[in-house]
Amino acid sequence: MNSELNADNLNAGHRQRLFNRFSASGFSGMAEHEILELILFSAIPRRDVKPLAKKLLLRFGSVAAVLDAEKNELLNIAGIGERTVAQLRLYREIVTLYVGQTKVKRETLNSGRAVADFARVKLGGSRYENFMVVFLNTQNKLIDFDVTQGTVNRATVYPRNIAKRALELHADAVILAHNHPGDNAMPSAEDVAITGIIREALNAVEVRLIDHIVVTPSDYVSLRAMGVMDNGDA
Repeated sequence: MNSELNADNLNAGHRQRLFNRFSASGFSGMAEHEILELILFSAIPRRDVKPLAKKLLLRFGSVAAVLDAEKNELLNIAGIGERTVAQLRLYREIVTLYVGQTKVKRETLNSGRAVADFARVKLGGSRYENFMVVFLNTQNKLIDFDVTQGTVNRATVYPRNIAKRALELHADAVILAHNHPGDNAMPSAEDVAITGIIREALNAVEVRLIDHIVVTPSDYVSLRAMGVMDNGDA
């Protein structure tokens, strides 16, 4: 019993020291496993989570990759249960929500890089091909965005629904974005074809299609920059 109490006291002391360091200077100077420990504390209230944090990093390589990991991959690791998976997913969704509601809301999405950075936050880490439609006002400020989840190699897109949504939001322009789960951001012939169909649907309701961006976790390609979109749509 005394040894268990001592272990609990040591663990509590370690947790408090990490919290104190975070309170004083955030993640500055912290190792990645310590950041993961802070995330795991609330899901695993008493056990020493340092070995588990190191095991997760060994398996996935980074905190970002751990947060992006699929549920089944996480559950296959000893010490990970449904509550811990939910906690990791919660932190991932909080980060995504924060970026969507603050940084991007204040920015003008008037460049391929700005859109790619936004799309990468929303889509870049997904194992599935997802499609995002970004609706903008006359100053290219973000009004809203919609994301459709697809499969490992295809995202379902409905051009008429995009045009309808643009009208509902009184959008002046639209930017399309989707991710390629692999490392190759080059658009396919199908990507180019669907861009043309969506462009026609938007032209019919007098909404501009500015660009279509394809992203991966580390790269992006602009169909506009490639020259495969008509200049008249700019």
